[in-house]
Amino acid sequence: MEQSLIQKTLAGLKKRLVDNKLTVQKEEGFVEEMEFYFREPATDEEIQTFTRSTGVQLPEDYKTFLRIHNGAVLFKPWFGGQFELYMVSEIIEHKKLGRSWNLGIRLDIKMVVIY
Repeated sequence: MEQSLIQKTLAGLKKRLVDNKLTVQKEEGFVEEMEFYFREPATDEEIQTFTRSTGVQLPEDYKTFLRIHNGAVLFKPWFGGQFELYMVSEIIEHKKLGRSWNLGIRLDIKMVVIY
């Protein structure tokens, strides 16, 4: 079976990681090691619970990502521009608490709307 773009992208990134780290040259010319953490896959039940509780229909590519990793932390440390993709349960919790949410992407502590 042919891999999806999401699967190919994640596989390509993971091949470049050494101990979950990637050396990145930043805008200012500094070189820094950035960390990447990938969570365990979401179950179909968790994805369906998300859809029922939020009323949001997730794009197929995002569902594919969730079935591989139910969230991730990318480009850590935080001050360097870390991205956090929340687990579906965390997004549901944010919605219950009335917090701003955006399908689970947090950028530099601010929530960003992507839909």
